[in-house]
Amino acid sequence: MGILLIYMEKTRSDLASKENQYRLLAENAVDLIYRYTLSPIARFEYISPAALTLTGYTPTEYYSDADLLARIIYPNDQPLFDKIIANATSASDLPLTLRLVRKDQKIIWTEQNRSSHI
Repeated sequence: MGILLIYMEKTRSDLASKENQYRLLAENAVDLIYRYTLSPIARFEYISPAALTLTGYTPTEYYSDADLLARIIYPNDQPLFDKIIANATSASDLPLTLRLVRKDQKIIWTEQNRSSHI
């Protein structure tokens, strides 16, 4: 039993170390990294600090408004985004290219890769 507990503690320690490494990477990336969940409640689980630089909106604004990303999609790209959301559980073509309207009203092109974890 002692060996099993040591192994489990090492596994837990290794997992915590990996999580810290991924967080450090995401927090310092120039790309916008986010995790958005649709169920049971649609919300941002994580959005990197690069959100401010790229879109003009702070992570706090995204966390407090689950629909913010949908609202800043360029109007002509909205049908594509709606289609992706409607079929969120099925495989999709990657990457997804969309335009976003920044807070300062400038248009930026984005390329998004998504993974679906159900």
